[in-house]
Amino acid sequence: MFLKSLLLIILYFRYSCGLNNGLGRTPQMGWNSWNHFGCNINEKLIQQTADIIVATGLAAAGYEYVNMDDCWQVSRDSQGTIQADPNAFPSGIPALVDYVHSRKLKYGLYSDAGFKTCAGRPGSLHYEIIDAKTYAAWGVDYLKYDNCNSDGTIPELRYPVMRDALNASGRPIFYSMCEWGVDKPALWAPNVGNSWRTTGDISDKWKSMLDNIDINNEFADKAGPGGWNDPDNKAGPGGWNDPDMLEVGNGGMTDSEYISHFSLWAISKAPLLIGCDVSKMSAATLSTLTNPEVIAVNQDPLGVQGKKVAFASSQLPNTTSDVAVTNCTSLSATIAPERLQWSYNPQDGSIRSKLNGQCLSIDSCSTSEAANIVVSECQINDPSAQCQGKNQQWTINTSDQSIISQMNGKCLDVYNFDGPSVDAFSCNKQDNQAWLWSPNDGTVRSKHNGECLTLKASLEVWAGSLVNGSQAVVLLNRNEFGSESITVDWKDIGFPIDHSAVVRDLWARKDIGTFTGWNSWNHFGCNINEKLIQQTADIIVATGLAAAGYQYVNMDDCWQVSRDSQGTIQADPNAFPSGIPALVDYVQSRKLKFGLYSDAGFKTCDGRPGSLHYEIIDAKTYAAWGVDYLKYDNCNSDGTIPELRYPVMRDALNASGRPIFYSMCEWGVDKPALWAPNVGNSWRTTGDISDKWKSMLDNIDINNEFADKAGPGGWNDPDMLEVGNGGMTDSEYISHFSLWAISKAPLLIGCDVSKMSAATLSTLTNPEVIAVNQDPLGVQGKKVAFASSQLPNTTSDVAVTNCTSLSATIAPERLQWSYNPQDGSIRSKLNGQCLSIDSCSTSEAANIVVSECQINDPSAQCQGKNQQWTINTSDQSIISQMNGKCLDVYNFDGPSVDAFSCNKQDNQAWLWSPNDGTVRSKHNGECLTLKASLEVWAGSLVNGSQAVVLLNRNEFGSESITVDWKDIGFPIDHSAVVRDLWARKDIGTFTGNYTSPKIDYHSVMMLKITLS
Repeated sequence: MFLKSLLLIILYFRYSCGLNNGLGRTPQMGWNSWNHFGCNINEKLIQQTADIIVATGLAAAGYEYVNMDDCWQVSRDSQGTIQADPNAFPSGIPALVDYVHSRKLKYGLYSDAGFKTCAGRPGSLHYEIIDAKTYAAWGVDYLKYDNCNSDGTIPELRYPVMRDALNASGRPIFYSMCEWGVDKPALWAPNVGNSWRTTGDISDKWKSMLDNIDINNEFADKAGPGGWNDPDNKAGPGGWNDPDMLEVGNGGMTDSEYISHFSLWAISKAPLLIGCDVSKMSAATLSTLTNPEVIAVNQDPLGVQGKKVAFASSQLPNTTSDVAVTNCTSLSATIAPERLQWSYNPQDGSIRSKLNGQCLSIDSCSTSEAANIVVSECQINDPSAQCQGKNQQWTINTSDQSIISQMNGKCLDVYNFDGPSVDAFSCNKQDNQAWLWSPNDGTVRSKHNGECLTLKASLEVWAGSLVNGSQAVVLLNRNEFGSESITVDWKDIGFPIDHSAVVRDLWARKDIGTFTGWNSWNHFGCNINEKLIQQTADIIVATGLAAAGYQYVNMDDCWQVSRDSQGTIQADPNAFPSGIPALVDYVQSRKLKFGLYSDAGFKTCDGRPGSLHYEIIDAKTYAAWGVDYLKYDNCNSDGTIPELRYPVMRDALNASGRPIFYSMCEWGVDKPALWAPNVGNSWRTTGDISDKWKSMLDNIDINNEFADKAGPGGWNDPDMLEVGNGGMTDSEYISHFSLWAISKAPLLIGCDVSKMSAATLSTLTNPEVIAVNQDPLGVQGKKVAFASSQLPNTTSDVAVTNCTSLSATIAPERLQWSYNPQDGSIRSKLNGQCLSIDSCSTSEAANIVVSECQINDPSAQCQGKNQQWTINTSDQSIISQMNGKCLDVYNFDGPSVDAFSCNKQDNQAWLWSPNDGTVRSKHNGECLTLKASLEVWAGSLVNGSQAVVLLNRNEFGSESITVDWKDIGFPIDHSAVVRDLWARKDIGTFTGNYTSPKIDYHSVMMLKITLS
């Protein structure tokens, strides 16, 4: 079965009704023992269940009641007090209640409005007052009250007796009426209970689940100006329609069917009472039961029960449709009249739907009791058909008005629980098998309840108003096979049809339409063509990347080959035979945006024609083609500084008449963050990224230096994403994506999306992490705190950084060094370790680290010679005694330091300060710095929360990292809720700080912290 949930916009106001005990302001959430365990219950099971509900996060998700069903009671004592089974509950019910309460949960139990319970245990009929007092004395919070073995008194008289007894007990106890819907309690129970069963018992089957929710739908709140005073209104805050407990996780349906089940219960404001063994839940079951956005629909304080608002028939061949009985007029606004109209042909015995001409049939030629009734393609007297179509032949008995199957003699029957279920059952000459045909309108009405035989639609739209003016919507495919699209029309949910609305998918937990994209360069380089771009666009849509917000499909260098006689840029005709305008149209037909590449030089980096001195004509050409995005590179210029060259294209784009995103790829050489906010929409702060852990960290470290220069309209860009290209582990890619997200960096996918792993797709589409990146406040997160590794034998990277910019969060000793000319060591004042060439490498640009000193140690790699240096006072260089290379600041002005062939330039000259022990680069004045291996990054969000990344840069091992409230601007004595954005669950509430569990090396934990 297929299901999607969407969130739209509308507003209604309601008032409250129901039992006046202050409970049930939203539908109850919890667990009940019956569906999975039946009578096999004991105190150990209840205790373990309570523990698991807390440990798995179910309690944090809102599941608060632990409800013990039938079979706990065995007798009454001489005073009439109910007694628990001493074998199953040796500690007694009060002790069990205390245990559940100690877990910050609430305790519920079961009784019956009859002499005996359904399992034959003592009921509460005529014992209501003493039982209510007993439950209150025990501390019970919830009573499920069943309907077996009564004295024949109607429920309308029996159930208020227990209500009054509970009210008089002195303890608020949630009153859950399990009357099975026989006497339609929705019409009288709002003043009696907090919830009332509208249906018979559910079973762990797709059809049973749908039958129950269809029955429940008949009693949905009919929206109207009267609010809860409207006599048609049935459920709302204080009292809820109950289609029975959840079967999610019990194994009788697929995971997709359980998502459908949970969605329908949520939108219908049904109680969410888990009915499975929580000790054996799968990850899929737990994920379904704890989706916070779907739960929020169920718990919405407006309390409007969602209902079916529109229908559509399947367009697939050979589908069957269920039938039901339904109010002949209640759905008139949304149901085609032909669904209620039928014709009988006495010659062949067929009963045909006026909607589609198909025949009323006993499903699968079943001869069993309560066989399902469907409408399917007519095959009467077809020898190739199952049972030759005899399951589609009926006789109308005019004496008792029954409709009798010619195949098995059973009668068309309305299921006894007064719901929409219709089946074939042994004939009984009762009203539930009598049908009144109307020659005027073609309807067939049940004599039992006056409702019409109805062809159910297989595609349905359910909707309900939320307190913030939105609409919750469920799109349900009831078909038995195949996939189909379903449309929700604004008119069906009360929206003006000419208004726009934001649509959010609650299971994917993402808005459909935010801003990110893809670029060809990182994976494909110059190996591009129109087929690749078309396929990429298709895959971005098909995989859900577009729905996650990736909207730009950006073609990088190598698409252009020449200019024509008018100076107009020409695409490679072999790679792009249809031309760029056709390719733009293709991409935009997928509801995506198209980007391309040029260069602020005579030639691009690959030697193709650049845009220098052609800015105006190129901008006009891009606009005429419909281009949405321009990446503008910095190769092969005339020597004019970027500050002068890049504004020329800005002005040309502004004059083109089309809004085109202007992405400046200046590599950070002239620090564009200091001047580009008035020029481009984004600007590269770094050199090119490569698909390596160190390259990724180097780029984000450089980008961090300019954190305060970016904001809405203009963003720092540490280069494209490498996620999925294979050079890092999945954990490293999660770190990469987290750092880009919190840094408000452009999220431009750089991998081959046709070959993404499930892990890659999951990383790229995490909606909560993307939401941090797309947060409208637009504050770039940055490093706010550091800590050194506590593991032995760790190494730390070094960098150059502003000597004062990190003074609030960096220990001064990180910037301080001492040189020993006797052994050639340069030691950190922070930890006494030695400046080293990593792994004794002799290659160019070898990494520099700080590690345990091993000079002249014969057991050490290269005997510690990689830790010995000579200071050349003539050119101020620091030279390795191992390989003669110089300590070098990477040319892109960033924090990267390596060992490179000596060149006597400023980027290899170092100024030692005897006053404070710092070593400053002559190239940029920044200080040689020992990087901390444990970092806290943080950035403000629009709702006052803080996004936080805890990063373990170590090369091995796992360590905990603490985020202190003072480092993220929170009062240190305040409590805050901490949410794990990768696990997508709340962790808990903490005061002053939060210390993570151990985080593996090269890994992160990403949090959202909100003051409570």
